[in-house]
Amino acid sequence: MKLYAFLVISYVVCSAALHGVPYAQAQTSAGGPDKIKALLLRPIGWVVEWNAGQWGTGEGGFIYETRGDKVVVVIENFDNPIWSCERDVTFTADGFTHDTCRNNDVKFRFDPDDPDYPFKGGGGGLKVDYRLKAKW
Repeated sequence: MKLYAFLVISYVVCSAALHGVPYAQAQTSAGGPDKIKALLLRPIGWVVEWNAGQWGTGEGGFIYETRGDKVVVVIENFDNPIWSCERDVTFTADGFTHDTCRNNDVKFRFDPDDPDYPFKGGGGGLKVDYRLKAKW
């Protein structure tokens, strides 16, 4: 019986992946700090695309980790590794906030309807826009 349950669950998970059910929708269809936190804490991490308007665009990596009673983001700048860093994360009702290596108080919101970029952010002093997509 345990083997049967395992096979059914495996089939459902594989089927969802093969039929294009987006990661964010497979995990949660509504926001809330606990669900957003659970979604962010994927071990593989996220690719972040940033757009600073006339100052250019780029990509990096965000990995969210639990450290004791808090969550931190480890930020890797693909274009310039010297700008890699680690920051504390604060959760809100519809997303989360954290600083980046060069920008303060960036607000990210969860969009369960966007399968490619379920988290988008902006704000802070540098007015940079951010989009996160799951690493595979």
